[in-house]
Amino acid sequence: MSAPTYPIRTARLTLPGGTPAGSGGSSGGRSRGPARAPLATYRLQQTPRDRTVRTLAAWSIGSSAAIAVLSALGGLLAAATSPRTAIAVAGVLILASPLLLPRRPAVDPVPDRELAVSS
Repeated sequence: MSAPTYPIRTARLTLPGGTPAGSGGSSGGRSRGPARAPLATYRLQQTPRDRTVRTLAAWSIGSSAAIAVLSALGGLLAAATSPRTAIAVAGVLILASPLLLPRRPAVDPVPDRELAVSS
């Protein structure tokens, strides 16, 4: 005689918009801050159209690499000190990050290059 099995019920939390909680939605689990869209728009306006795909690919790879490196550094800091200290340092760095933004006058977008048409 086998042991009886009982169905396990789990609660499903749903975020506004129908996205299941914890799934990360379309962002792949990464945070998408409110400044990301204007920054992307600005960067793409400054990029010639024939380089858009390269720019987006480089940005994606660079963002993923930066997340991995900074996560590892945070883990090393937490191992060397304490998790609370590592979180405090990360919070201070996040709050100080607007100071790293460039303070330059606005520039006109780069004009598109004429693509050579072969006959």
